[in-house]
Amino acid sequence: MAFAAPDGQRVMAGQNMAAIEDTLGPLDGSDQVASTTDPHETGAVSEDGTIAYSTITYTADAVDLTDPTKSALEDERRRPPAGRSARPGPPSASPARPSSSRW
Repeated sequence: MAFAAPDGQRVMAGQNMAAIEDTLGPLDGSDQVASTTDPHETGAVSEDGTIAYSTITYTADAVDLTDPTKSALEDERRRPPAGRSARPGPPSASPARPSSSRW
Protein backbone atom coordinates (compact mmCIF):
# COMPACT_ATOMS: atom_id res chain seq x y z
CA MET A 1 0.00 0.00 0.00
CA ALA A 2 1.45 3.36 -1.01
CA PHE A 3 1.11 6.57 1.01
CA ALA A 4 1.56 10.14 -0.19
CA ALA A 5 2.16 13.22 1.94
CA PRO A 6 0.28 16.44 1.22
CA ASP A 7 2.14 19.04 -0.84
CA GLY A 8 5.11 20.49 1.00
CA GLN A 9 5.15 17.77 3.68
CA ARG A 10 7.14 14.61 4.34
CA VAL A 11 5.35 11.31 4.73
CA MET A 12 7.33 10.27 7.83
CA ALA A 13 6.63 13.51 9.75
CA GLY A 14 4.39 13.53 12.85
CA GLN A 15 0.76 13.48 11.76
CA ASN A 16 1.56 11.75 8.47
CA MET A 17 3.39 8.88 10.21
CA ALA A 18 0.47 8.57 12.63
CA ALA A 19 -1.88 8.30 9.63
CA ILE A 20 0.18 5.42 8.23
CA GLU A 21 0.16 3.63 11.58
CA ASP A 22 -3.60 4.21 11.92
CA THR A 23 -4.16 2.71 8.49
CA LEU A 24 -1.92 -0.34 8.90
CA GLY A 25 -2.82 -1.12 12.52
CA PRO A 26 -6.28 -2.59 11.87
CA LEU A 27 -4.93 -4.69 8.99
CA ASP A 28 -1.98 -6.25 10.82
CA GLY A 29 -3.02 -9.42 12.58
CA SER A 30 -6.45 -9.67 10.98
CA ASP A 31 -7.62 -13.10 9.87
CA GLN A 32 -5.77 -13.45 6.57
CA VAL A 33 -3.01 -10.88 7.08
CA ALA A 34 0.31 -12.38 8.14
CA SER A 35 2.11 -9.04 8.45
CA THR A 36 2.45 -5.45 7.34
CA THR A 37 5.73 -3.58 7.02
CA ASP A 38 6.49 -0.20 8.55
CA PRO A 39 7.90 2.07 5.81
CA HIS A 40 10.05 3.90 8.36
CA GLU A 41 11.66 0.66 9.57
CA THR A 42 12.14 -0.83 6.10
CA GLY A 43 13.32 2.39 4.44
CA ALA A 44 10.52 2.19 1.87
CA VAL A 45 10.39 5.96 1.53
CA SER A 46 11.13 8.00 -1.58
CA GLU A 47 14.32 10.02 -1.67
CA ASP A 48 12.37 13.27 -1.37
CA GLY A 49 10.33 11.88 1.55
CA THR A 50 6.91 12.40 -0.03
CA ILE A 51 5.95 8.76 -0.79
CA ALA A 52 6.20 5.60 1.32
CA TYR A 53 4.89 2.08 0.93
CA SER A 54 4.06 -0.85 3.11
CA THR A 55 4.00 -4.47 2.01
CA ILE A 56 0.97 -6.38 3.22
CA THR A 57 1.58 -10.13 3.34
CA TYR A 58 -1.46 -12.39 3.34
CA THR A 59 -1.77 -15.96 4.60
CA ALA A 60 -3.73 -16.96 1.49
CA ASP A 61 -3.36 -16.52 -2.26
CA ALA A 62 -5.16 -13.50 -3.74
CA VAL A 63 -7.87 -15.71 -5.27
CA ASP A 64 -8.54 -17.27 -1.85
CA LEU A 65 -8.92 -14.03 0.14
CA THR A 66 -12.31 -13.74 1.75
CA ASP A 67 -14.64 -10.84 1.09
CA PRO A 68 -14.14 -9.51 4.66
CA THR A 69 -10.36 -9.45 4.14
CA LYS A 70 -10.67 -7.59 0.84
CA SER A 71 -13.24 -5.24 2.36
CA ALA A 72 -10.94 -4.42 5.29
CA LEU A 73 -8.23 -3.28 2.90
CA GLU A 74 -10.68 -1.23 0.84
CA ASP A 75 -12.23 0.26 4.00
CA GLU A 76 -8.84 1.45 5.23
CA ARG A 77 -7.99 2.87 1.82
CA ARG A 78 -11.29 4.78 1.64
CA ARG A 79 -11.52 5.85 5.29
CA PRO A 80 -11.82 9.64 5.63
CA PRO A 81 -8.72 11.37 6.97
CA ALA A 82 -10.21 12.36 10.38
CA GLY A 83 -7.32 14.69 11.09
CA ARG A 84 -4.69 12.63 9.31
CA SER A 85 -2.71 13.82 6.35
CA ALA A 86 -0.99 10.94 4.53
CA ARG A 87 -3.45 9.00 2.43
CA PRO A 88 -3.12 5.46 1.12
CA GLY A 89 -3.15 5.10 -2.62
CA PRO A 90 -5.07 2.60 -4.72
CA PRO A 91 -4.64 -1.08 -3.91
CA SER A 92 -2.32 -3.15 -6.02
CA ALA A 93 -2.13 -6.86 -6.72
CA SER A 94 1.59 -6.69 -6.06
CA PRO A 95 3.66 -4.05 -4.29
CA ALA A 96 5.05 -1.37 -6.54
CA ARG A 97 8.81 -1.50 -6.79
CA PRO A 98 10.55 1.84 -6.72
CA SER A 99 12.74 2.79 -9.63
CA SER A 100 16.34 3.63 -8.83
CA SER A 101 15.91 7.16 -10.18
CA ARG A 102 13.13 8.10 -7.72
CA TRP A 103 14.00 6.13 -4.58
